[in-house]
Amino acid sequence: MGVTWDAAAEMMGLMGAGLYLVTYAIIQHRRDFVKTLGYSLMNLVAAGLVLFSLCFAWNGPSAFIQVSWICISLFGLARCLTYDRKPLIDASQIGPDKDKA
Repeated sequence: MGVTWDAAAEMMGLMGAGLYLVTYAIIQHRRDFVKTLGYSLMNLVAAGLVLFSLCFAWNGPSAFIQVSWICISLFGLARCLTYDRKPLIDASQIGPDKDKA
């Protein structure tokens, strides 16, 4: 006898809930974690897992929250990948004016 889809969905939902809790615990330990790509990815995966589980035990309000969380996480991912890039080299440390400082 194998694992049913309902049981697999419930396990995935529990893993998503656990990932939410791990993410929150990391934030309590390291406040700057919210600015990282990992934070957005963890929230995206957690929401996706919980949303998948809701396909087997529907709850409209919870689905709404998960879809909202996914949208916010995608925005955070885009922001991490495009807006928050730091230059590899500080321009003030190179060039002819570096000795004048």
